[in-house]
Amino acid sequence: MLRNRKPIKIFGVKDTNYSEKKLLNICNELLNDNYYIAERYPVYQSAHTGVSLWTCDPYKERSWRFWLHTLIVIEYLVHGFELFGHTKFIHKSLAIVTDWKTHNLPTADSEMAWHDHSTALRLIVICRLFEAWRTVSWDPTVAMQFAEIAEFHCMKLSDSGFYRQKHNHGLDQDIALYVAATVFSHLEHASAWRALALTRAQQQLKHLFAADGSYLEHSPGYSVIFLNRLYHFMRFLQQQGDPHYEMLQKIISRKIRFIAHILQPNGQIPPIGDSMMTELDVGPWLDLDDKNVSELKYVLSNGVNGSKPSALDALFSGGGYAALRNKWKFDDNTVQLVFYSGFHSRVHKHHDDLSFTLFGHGQPLLTDAGRYNYNYDSPERKYVVSARGHNTVMVDGTDTLTTRLNIGNSGLAHYYFGKPFSFVSGLHCLYRDVIHQRAILYYKPWNILVFDRLYSNRMHQYEQLFTFFPGVECTFSDGSILAMTSKNKQMIIRSLLNDSREPNLVKGQKNPLKGWCSVRHGTLEPAWTLAYTAEGQQVNFATHISLQPLTQPISAFQWTHESINFVIDGFKINLRLEPQGAVLGMNGNRIKLEMIKQPILEKTINDLRRRLNLG
Repeated sequence: MLRNRKPIKIFGVKDTNYSEKKLLNICNELLNDNYYIAERYPVYQSAHTGVSLWTCDPYKERSWRFWLHTLIVIEYLVHGFELFGHTKFIHKSLAIVTDWKTHNLPTADSEMAWHDHSTALRLIVICRLFEAWRTVSWDPTVAMQFAEIAEFHCMKLSDSGFYRQKHNHGLDQDIALYVAATVFSHLEHASAWRALALTRAQQQLKHLFAADGSYLEHSPGYSVIFLNRLYHFMRFLQQQGDPHYEMLQKIISRKIRFIAHILQPNGQIPPIGDSMMTELDVGPWLDLDDKNVSELKYVLSNGVNGSKPSALDALFSGGGYAALRNKWKFDDNTVQLVFYSGFHSRVHKHHDDLSFTLFGHGQPLLTDAGRYNYNYDSPERKYVVSARGHNTVMVDGTDTLTTRLNIGNSGLAHYYFGKPFSFVSGLHCLYRDVIHQRAILYYKPWNILVFDRLYSNRMHQYEQLFTFFPGVECTFSDGSILAMTSKNKQMIIRSLLNDSREPNLVKGQKNPLKGWCSVRHGTLEPAWTLAYTAEGQQVNFATHISLQPLTQPISAFQWTHESINFVIDGFKINLRLEPQGAVLGMNGNRIKLEMIKQPILEKTINDLRRRLNLG
């Protein structure tokens, strides 16, 4: 049955854009047991170590072990076979999967052998190898071994005790189970596995992706990873005649709109959460006939191709993102601000609520501290995840309480997109008995005002933090901070409050870690971090960021109780910030703010207001 059925095209689990020369070299090295896992790791020469390949940890790197047990090396070899036709790559792949089976099935000494995610991706790789092997030769014994390995994996993935609910790993488990049950459709439970995979996948999709296309696991970079995976799975379903592909097509379209707005103007992914600041890995989804695809093409080509997005600013309330900019054309005068706050799960969650990133002068200016790696216990990883590694307010030198009981207690609250400015506010209650409210007013194109209100009934130390991108140099200048890029472009940050708060700058401090940023995997680079510090029960911060320091458009600034008044370029602005919301006015006229429904957050704030006697 398996021998005579039509070939099934299996997609890759890791999109790589290696040149043919590079891929051929990787494959030839693997023939000699020199294991290339990814560009960021040296080639591992397993033949000369005397240590079992499947339990070794040469780089003390969790991700290296993960990709080893995913059998990513087999994916390289199969891809090499598809391009060059060398059957020796298939024979080597068979030897590797046989060796893996000998040492890891049914039990293994490495925690990555039956990790919930590596198990799923490995099964897809094995299915792809099987389909390639069928074109080379046929041996009933080998085919039976493939089926046995696949069946064991499918039994694992279908087990409710092994399955990761409400998690991106679970979605990959669903995809792998469906693919394997299709490739090995003769297995007794194949039909039931396919049905189970689809049922679970639909629930995962609702949990992972908001209706507006934003990703609910706090890291836009993973939205790109899953864009590729969902596209491949959509095509796989379509090829199998499964109508569920239409549901994925709609999700993909909405995700593409999110990516178009969230990308930095230079086409890189912003380093929010566990996202790496890399170029967008464009996949075949860019060929879809879709309005949102056309707009992304415009963004990626800097206006040469596609159609211009209809709006400069976009709100993605589901994921908790607001993306503001002054124009779509990318040059040194393009400014983008991404403001975000949301707690939907603990997956890829940093202590970054009410943080933001700022891009201008042709580069990132204010940034998150990055991902570093996934060695969760390392001090470097703990730093980049911490509140100190983000552009937010830290309370008592501690991190927010990201327990599951706090899910929903963070989010954006109000917004206004118009002229001459855009406005977004948000709140979170992730510190015990503290409400943090932040409002950002972007007066385009050069001026950003950041207002923070902290409410409590106890004394606290509050630090308003800003992390500058590595290479941006900072100095004190008349009570303000003057930031300078390598191209001598300037930015000034200054407090608008007359309370003699002294700004503090630190860069590259080692004990404890302060003033660092991880732009590349596994490395920290010194980066200036600015802190304004205040103590009290209820504390305010008002900070002006100007990308054109020679002009000072703000005057007559006053903050009395909940009322903020100032003049900017002749416009009289009044902003009232209270725990229950924000009210904005200009020149005596009230501006209609759109309210974002946050039922869990609203209930928590009302409870805290009563408990803290905030009125």
